[in-house]
Amino acid sequence: MINRRKLLKTGAAAGFAVSAGGLAMPALAQGTRIKIGYVSPQSGPLVLC
Repeated sequence: MINRRKLLKTGAAAGFAVSAGGLAMPALAQGTRIKIGYVSPQSGPLVLC
């Protein structure tokens, strides 16, 4: 019979195992350039809606 405590322990262990599996994957943007900047209005005021 499964009780609440056993269900929570099993769920926590499964969640940790799933999330830790993604840590060993290589970065997808490796070897590509990343542009860093900001968008600013060139003609007129910035309108925030």
